[in-house]
Amino acid sequence: MYWLVFFFIAGCALFEIRNRRINRRSFVIIYTILVLMITLRQGQGQDYYNYLSIYQEIDYITSQTSALALAAMTDPLYATLNYIAIQCGVSYKWFSAIISFVTMMLMYPFFRKVCNGCAVSLFMLYATFYLIYPFSGVRQGLAIAIMLGIMYPLLRDGKILKYYLVMCVAILIHQSAIICAIMPIV
Repeated sequence: MYWLVFFFIAGCALFEIRNRRINRRSFVIIYTILVLMITLRQGQGQDYYNYLSIYQEIDYITSQTSALALAAMTDPLYATLNYIAIQCGVSYKWFSAIISFVTMMLMYPFFRKVCNGCAVSLFMLYATFYLIYPFSGVRQGLAIAIMLGIMYPLLRDGKILKYYLVMCVAILIHQSAIICAIMPIV
């Protein structure tokens, strides 16, 4: 299935390059396919079951201690999101689908506006990023989606204080977002 999607996106991208015009309809179709693939995946991605273990571990830790134990975890906001979902009775399958959907929706404005809604940008996304981060590195994917969807527009508009506040949120989801601290300087 992944190869079929790869060739479909590549075909749309080549069509755009060949005709030198962006096809908005193909962009929406491709993005919808990517959103459906990521939200409906169950057991797909090399870390899917590791994240399932984290979900179960958070349930166990908070049942044995208190919810304050989440603050000591490596990525406390991600742990808190897990905890909230567990408290609401959300299964891991649904939690994973919700996080994946949010990740893709956060990135949508970047690809629609900054990349002009072209299939070429989605081909680059699929070939380099999509199967690694939103599929496997869920926390990193969400942090990157926050960077592309929220932080980049703030940086572009010169809203540096808001940029750093949102960066702090992203860091609480995954510590690798700290690298964004140098972007306004560079």
